Parts: sequence; C-alpha cells; structure tokens
Amino acid sequence: MKKLTIKHLGFILLSLILTACNNVSISEHFLGDKYFYYKSNTLNIYSDLDPAKEATLEELGNTVYSQRYKEDIKDIEISPDGRYLYYISYKNSSDNSGKLICEDLYFDKIQKEKVKKQKTEEEEELIKNRIIAVDVSSFDMLYSGRVLYYEPTERTLSVWNGKDSSIIDSKVEEYKVDYYENTLIYTIKKGEYYNLYSYSINIDGTTSKLLDEEITKLIDTSKSFDNIYYTKEESGTGILCCMKYLNNINRITDGNFIDFLINSDTGNIYFTKSNDEYSKDNEYGTLYYYSTIEEELMKVIDNVCIKDIIEGRHFYDMVIVKTPDKNYFVKSNDVLEFNELENIKTIYSRPEDMTLFYLSNGGVGDKYDLYSISAEGSELNSLVTIDRDVESIDRLYVGKVYYYKKSTKGRDLYRSGTKLRANVEKTFYLYGSIYMACDKKEKGFALYRTWGDKIQFVDSGVHSFRVVNMGYVMYIKNFENKSGDLYLWNGKNPKLLDKNVLAVGNEFSLNRDVYEKE
Repeated sequence: MKKLTIKHLGFILLSLILTACNNVSISEHFLGDKYFYYKSNTLNIYSDLDPAKEATLEELGNTVYSQRYKEDIKDIEISPDGRYLYYISYKNSSDNSGKLICEDLYFDKIQKEKVKKQKTEEEEELIKNRIIAVDVSSFDMLYSGRVLYYEPTERTLSVWNGKDSSIIDSKVEEYKVDYYENTLIYTIKKGEYYNLYSYSINIDGTTSKLLDEEITKLIDTSKSFDNIYYTKEESGTGILCCMKYLNNINRITDGNFIDFLINSDTGNIYFTKSNDEYSKDNEYGTLYYYSTIEEELMKVIDNVCIKDIIEGRHFYDMVIVKTPDKNYFVKSNDVLEFNELENIKTIYSRPEDMTLFYLSNGGVGDKYDLYSISAEGSELNSLVTIDRDVESIDRLYVGKVYYYKKSTKGRDLYRSGTKLRANVEKTFYLYGSIYMACDKKEKGFALYRTWGDKIQFVDSGVHSFRVVNMGYVMYIKNFENKSGDLYLWNGKNPKLLDKNVLAVGNEFSLNRDVYEKE
C-alpha cells in the first residue's frame, strides 16, 4: 500500500472545514487506510481496523458508483485522506474515455454538521460530484493525493491538486513518473525528433522545463530519475546520452546501437553496438558497461547479444549474454562463462548475495531440475541441486524460491525443497506472507496463507479476498448470482459482515487481482 505522511491540500482543506464545524475531531474520520466493497452498485467505505481493539466496522460513507463494465466495477481510486473518490464515468460501455469525477464522500456528513443557507439539489450535486475533465482515458492517484490524468483527443496531460487542474502539456507522445511520484518526464514530437521535458507534479504554479532537444529515443531511467538515458543523432551517427539529476548531460559514446539494458535501482547501463557501421540488422555486437558513479565506460566483450532473462536483479548489475557458440554471465565488467544457458527455462537472481536460481532440463523433456549457483569475484561456485522434476518457478520471495511440481491432482507448491500445499491454483505474495488459492471448485477455492513457519487455513468456497490491516483477511464466499457473503477473518474465527456483496475493493481472485504496493 502506498503510504506517505504528506498533509496535502485536500487534507488541509477538510481540516479547516471541520474545525469551523462545531470542532468535529479529525481522528473520528481519518484512521488510516480505507477498505471498501460494493453492493448493488453502491460503494461502502470503512475506516481501517484498529489493531489494539476488536475488529469492528466504522462506516465512513457510501455512494452510488456507475460501473464501466459489468465484469469490472473496481477501476476507482480513493484519496489518501479517505475523503475523495475518483473514477471515470463512461456514457457507453464501449467508450475508451469519459468524465473524470471527483466525488466528496464526506459532503453529506459535513452538510449535516454545519449550518448554512439552503441550496438547490442541482447546486449540491455539482458540489458533491465535481467533473474534473470530460475526455479522460486514464488517471493515476499519486502519493501526494494529486491526480495525473490523460486526455487522448489532444494527447493532453494534466494534474489535479484537489481544487484546480493544471495543463502540463499537449501532443504528449510518452511520459514517465519517478518512483516517488514527484517528477514527470515526457516527450513531444518535433518533426523527425522529440523534445524532452520535466515537470514537478506536486508544486503549484510550476512550468515545464526543456531538458534536451531533438532526441531520437527515450530509452529508460533509474527509479528516481537520477539517470535518464536517451539517444540523439549527429551526421547520421547515434549518440548515447545520460542526463544526471535532470540537469547535467553526459555524452557516453557514439555508434550504431543494437540493444540496451538498464538497472533501474543502480542507474547503470549495459548496451551493445555494432562493429559494422553499415549494418543495423546484426544482433551481435560489442557489449559495454557504463557506471554512473564512476562515470566510466568499460568495454566488456565482443560479438555478443544481450539475453536478459534474469528476474529480480535489483542491487547488482547482472546480465546474461551469448556469443554464437558460448554463453556468459556478466556482473559489472566481470565475464563468467555460463554454458547452461541453452537449456535454461527461467533464471532468477537473489540480490542479497547474487545467488542465481534457474531451471534446466539438459535439453530433454518438459520437466526441469532446479539449481542454485552463486558468484564470488570472477568465479562461479559449484552448482547446488534444490529439487528435480520441477514444472516452473513461481517467484523468488523474501530470499526463498517458490516453484510448482505437477501431481495427479494438479500443481503442488514448494518452497526451497519443502512442499507447502497440494493442488494450488494461484499464489498471491502479500506483505511477507503467501496466500494460496487451492482445490478450486464451482463455488470457489480453499484459501491458505503462510504465517511465520505455519500454514493457516482461512476458509473454503472463497470467491475473492483482500488483506486488511494487521493480517485480517476480508473475503467473499457463497458467491451466487453475482453476489455473496462478506466475512472478516482474524487468524482464528470468521465473522459475517454483510450479505449480497458484489466485490471487495482492490480484491485478489483467480480471475482478477489488483496488487497494492508493499
């Protein structure tokens, strides 16, 4: 879940209103993250559960929500303070854009708590449901509570601060927001080339800043935009540039570039460029490594192509490359021969100690052996066999490798050599625990989770669920005719909350899941 302690404009505004309205306590309304569910087109919103008390429901409000599709009624966002609801209202279910609505969930509550002159129903509806824009295809709720949205007809990008909209720019070709959601970069096409701009999305009155002109391609960035990579062209020759801190431009090298690979955590880059200036079709070239710390370009190895099949490389710069007859594992500028590549199905890296986990079948059959191998300096250590007859790796999570093996009843889930559960349909990795949907039947699935060294049974016949504060699980079961019973499970006993519930907000299910940031 995205969490920052920023008191943005919406929160301050509500604080002033409530202070003027009979000194209503803010703590009565803002208790943390909110959870919500749907009943017959109605959205019901509740405060977070207090871990120091028995789980009870404190309703914050409910509102009618017009869904886009019958199959999808959850494309909404709630502001961090819990007061405002944002969604796109579509005139027709086939539309790709519609009105972006900001709905004040506390409007009715506040009107009852304050004395003011009477307004007509039409005037009150305009206040309660504010139309931010009428041609919106997508929007993003930022950490700060501001909303970034895109209007496709004019390719316009704008930001809403809770009170007003500011147009960032029009004719926007592509854009990226940094990991902390403070800065936006985007390109606008100018003839054959593009101009690159930046914009501070959480500062009122800011204007776009031109970073560079006539670039040919925005390649990629580090998470925080400390390093932005792009190419330019001069006299028919490509130029690779790295912009540091949205200001200093380093021209790394020129040439005929083939492929790029950037580590978004470190900001360092691997790339290949052709040795044949007249050929742009050859996938093999010279591999280079550029470190943004030393600002040093290193030639690594000739006649290779990048085969980026490593998952989970976060803190180290690692890449798999191949020549026409050999394969190599490269870390920084160390080249280690790695002849297993041709038989590998999947390879993961554990960033803590640069251990590799991969599946290899020796070129025979569809069952694989699971191995691990670690790198020290310029050497690879001996292989360790973790398990045999493995179907696939599911995920590397909290230092352990999770994978599936086929059985007579379905797929069994294992963790680093130990069987966890049989007949697992799907896994959800949430807040350090693994939630397993098992034994699928017509009315739902059996839900289990890992909790420390234990495996806990939640319930059977589960249709969908979500994790609430302190490990509580909210779930729907007995799902028939598009609705079911809503339960809350506290690690021991389930408690019936409501009936005829259509869906849980930000739910996890076999058909659809909305992952929150951990």
